[in-house]
Amino acid sequence: MMNTRPSRLLIVDDNEMNRDMFARRLARKGYVIGLAENAQELLLRVKQDAVDLVLLDIEMPEISGLDALKTSARALFSGRTADHHGHGKNTERRHC
Repeated sequence: MMNTRPSRLLIVDDNEMNRDMFARRLARKGYVIGLAENAQELLLRVKQDAVDLVLLDIEMPEISGLDALKTSARALFSGRTADHHGHGKNTERRHC
C-alpha cells in the first residue's frame, strides 16, 4: 500500500526571502511546508512536528546549521536531511 500523505519539509534559513522562495516552490509541488528562522527553532519544530526532510541553511548566526545537525541528528532525525547555503547559483546540497 502506497503512502498518500504529502511529505513534510522543514525549511530552516535566517534569510526570510530564501525561506519564502523555497516554501512557495515546494508547496506548488505538493509538499507540506514548515518554516524555522534559526537552529533553536529547528530543534523545537523537529521535536514537535513530524518532519520527513529538513532543508537547512549551513551558514546561520549563533549556531550554524551544521553544528545544529551534528548535535541533534541522532536524537531527532530519522529521515533524510539536506543542507544549502544562499550564495547565488553555487547552492550546495549534501545527503547526510
